[in-house]
Amino acid sequence: MVVSAKGAEPLTYQWSLNGAPVAEATQSFYLIDSVGEVHTGTYTVTITNEAGSITSNPATLSLIVPLQVVTQSSDLTIVPNDSFTLSVTLNSEQIQESYWAKDGKPIGGSDGLQLEVLDASISDAGSYIFHATDGTDWVQSNPILVTVNQPPVFKSLPENRTVVEGQRIMLQWIAQGTGPLNYDLISDGEVIESNNSGNFWITPSSDGVMTEYTVRVSNAFGTLTSDPVIVTLELTNPVITKQPRNIRLVQGDPLAIGIIASGGSLKFQWYKGASPISGATTGAYTVNQTSALDAGDYFVVVSNNKGIVTSKPIKVGFGVKVAVEINGANLVLKMNPGNSQAQWKLQKSSNLLFWQDVQDLTGEDLNGLVKPIGTNTEFYRVVEK
Repeated sequence: MVVSAKGAEPLTYQWSLNGAPVAEATQSFYLIDSVGEVHTGTYTVTITNEAGSITSNPATLSLIVPLQVVTQSSDLTIVPNDSFTLSVTLNSEQIQESYWAKDGKPIGGSDGLQLEVLDASISDAGSYIFHATDGTDWVQSNPILVTVNQPPVFKSLPENRTVVEGQRIMLQWIAQGTGPLNYDLISDGEVIESNNSGNFWITPSSDGVMTEYTVRVSNAFGTLTSDPVIVTLELTNPVITKQPRNIRLVQGDPLAIGIIASGGSLKFQWYKGASPISGATTGAYTVNQTSALDAGDYFVVVSNNKGIVTSKPIKVGFGVKVAVEINGANLVLKMNPGNSQAQWKLQKSSNLLFWQDVQDLTGEDLNGLVKPIGTNTEFYRVVEK
């Protein structure tokens, strides 16, 4: 505040607030560094010289307080179907216009200090801000974050599929809900695979025509299982793509014969000679411990609704396992006939075409037969007498 006066010098000044002198306010101006409530009121200044004094007209200082948000609701977390209320308080009742906004978009009809939402859903989650004006200034609250924790809900399911054997397909389940979401792929009551995407690569088994898959999705707020998706295998005529050669082993060792076939929904029946083997109805035939009765010719018949195919004969025989060691100038032949009770003899050949009997083998010979190393190439074998 500044005053201008004329008169014989020297002039002295004294400022007063509401009739009371203001300490150290003795200049032609009165400067207030930071105006507050204590400075409001009526100011006058008295000017004095030797001839007398005069008091100025009064000047009133009023404090204009800007519109402010005093209190507001805190962030909150709810679940679907809950109701909630957001509110603010202001430092003035002189409000000309106000509204609430969600994620930056005004909410129609929200012109009060409170916003009430009934039966909330996932779409009500977001950031809420209150806006108001007193005609001079606009003011807004800090964002109020509303989180809606939702159990999983499926938004997209795969369709039933028909595939050919060996075809690899991707099935996709999409769910909505509060993350993280976990997906379990289930078939025949067993969890096959789990992930957080809902995308699963599947190669259907050829054991059956139809396979059902379901997905169980879960989060911290619930679990949901989808309807089954059916993957149908398109059948073709059976084809044997791989079968073993003839088998020779030591009696007592395990026997395993297997084939690989395609065509879908396959059935298998193994035969020994011309007789079907009871219970041998898979792609592999096994015997845990063989005996002399297991020698012979085997084959398998593969069928489905499209046709039937028979494998080539597979001959199973027993022999002696021979291990060779070199001991100086001698060969040491160690022979294992397993649990066979057969009698054996040793033969040799120089060309693998013509074989010459060397000697009959006793039990002692089987444990370790010593033969000198000659200068010519010789081949040995053990055969049944």
